[in-house]
Parts: sequence; C-alpha cells; structure tokens
Amino acid sequence: NIFALDTGIKNLINGYFPTAEIYHASTLFIKGVRERSKHRNGFQLYINIIGDQFQIVLFEDQDLLFSNVFTYKTANDFIYFVMLPFSQFNLKPEAVPLYLSGDIVENSEVYKLIYRYIRHIHLPSFLNFGAQLKKQPQHFFFNLYSSKLCV
Repeated sequence: NIFALDTGIKNLINGYFPTAEIYHASTLFIKGVRERSKHRNGFQLYINIIGDQFQIVLFEDQDLLFSNVFTYKTANDFIYFVMLPFSQFNLKPEAVPLYLSGDIVENSEVYKLIYRYIRHIHLPSFLNFGAQLKKQPQHFFFNLYSSKLCV
C-alpha cells in the first residue's frame, strides 16, 4: 500500500510516539481479512464501511485479488461498487460469501439492498472486547482488531 501522509502529522506522531509504525487503514483491513481468510477456501468478499466510504477486498483462498476504497452517497451507489468485483471476476453473488464490518446495521437501506443481491452475508462475531465495547456490535470494531495484527 502506497499512501501520502502530511509531514506535519507525521512529525507530530513521531514526536509523541518515536517508535510507532504508521499504516494506511487499507493495510490494516487487508491484514485483518487475510487473518480471517486463512481457514477459508474459495472466493470471499470483505467490506469495511467507514462513514461514506468503504474498503472492499476480494480473496480467492488466501490470495488477494482485488482491493479498493469507494465513496458513496446512496445505497444504489454502494451496491454498484459492491457488484463490480463480481462482474470483473465473473463471480455469482449467490455463491460468494460477503463479510461486512464497520458502520453497518441490519435494518439499514444499504444492508437490505446488499441482501437483495448477495445471500451469504456475515458480520464478525469472533471479536472479544471489554465490557464497554460489548455494548456495541462487534463488527463496528474490526479495524481495531486489525490494528492489533500490525504491532
């Protein structure tokens, strides 16, 4: 992953945390889903929603085939970008599992539209956090889990 970081922010981070390594959010997400895909075979699509953007990653077995970040405004925009890897790799939406994380709830317009096209939708349930975070859905914190893999 190649990304630009403002020099002022980099210097500020290095001032407080001189030994810190800086990672792009996509790097964290890819590491997290790679860890989760170790025991899965076939195609798997992963999406992490952060506000009005989402990261999307496609694996075949443990091989990364596709990774991108999209900005969306409507549920229709969202589903358009979700369906791109299916089209580009000639995949059947009813056969490829989708693992969702981030800012998504099951009664949202986005989730309902995804479910209309993709049948195998999974939200992470393997995360184990303290009492305060347990009050929120686990899939909201997948990036937190993924950042742990980089230290």
